[in-house]
Amino acid sequence: MIDLRAVLAPELVLALEALVDERVESALAAHSAVNGSSPWFGLADAAGYLGVSERTVARLLDRGRIRSTTLGRRRILHRDDLDQYLRGDA
Repeated sequence: MIDLRAVLAPELVLALEALVDERVESALAAHSAVNGSSPWFGLADAAGYLGVSERTVARLLDRGRIRSTTLGRRRILHRDDLDQYLRGDA
């Protein structure tokens, strides 16, 4: 493994470290937004949480593998139901 400090200028190493810090913070913030405060997910967020496409989530809902609730015209899914599916309990 190459030590970048030996090859690159100190200013460039600091700039790269700052950039990596920014990217990590941004990724963590995005992850917190999906997995953070509310236990309810829309279809797109549920797909992201499960790591599948929205179409796959729709198929799982149609097959009764995951429960959902309708709020107005919007279909929402609870994190506990998604976790149950991930564990294989559904």
